[in-house]
Amino acid sequence: MRLSRPLRQVLWIIAVALLVGIFAVAGRGDGTPPTNEERVAALAAEFACPECSGQSVAQSNAPAAQNIERAVTELVNEGATDEQIRARITNRFGERVSLVPASDGVVGLVWVIPVVVALLAVAAIVGVLVRWRRGIGAEGTATQADRALVDEFLAERRELTEVDLP
Repeated sequence: MRLSRPLRQVLWIIAVALLVGIFAVAGRGDGTPPTNEERVAALAAEFACPECSGQSVAQSNAPAAQNIERAVTELVNEGATDEQIRARITNRFGERVSLVPASDGVVGLVWVIPVVVALLAVAAIVGVLVRWRRGIGAEGTATQADRALVDEFLAERRELTEVDLP
């Protein structure tokens, strides 16, 4: 069964809307604010251990990581916001401890460009598949003249092979 173009477009819009809705519901929390321990754990996972290679503060047992985690705990208990804590830790220990890059300016392009390239690639693939499918339809069907040419070629081929045989 072949669907009409407007119906296919409506179905695609519905599918995209459902996908966006699923992501919106999945990304939303349960509505309760995080506890101080949860905030400390989340923030500690955002900072790299200055002594360890490839470990976050939450994963490391190094003294420097414990110092950063203690500082984060103190700031959370004092009532500082997550942004204030990030700014103070980054100012105190340097930009290199941040595992979460800034999402503005040139650094923001690092996050945006792969998404744009992926969307363009998907659009290109869909475009090629649509053109390919249309080519197989009315334009790609063999005419009677095409069939006659193929039959003539096959007949000549049979004659050539029959002559060569002893």
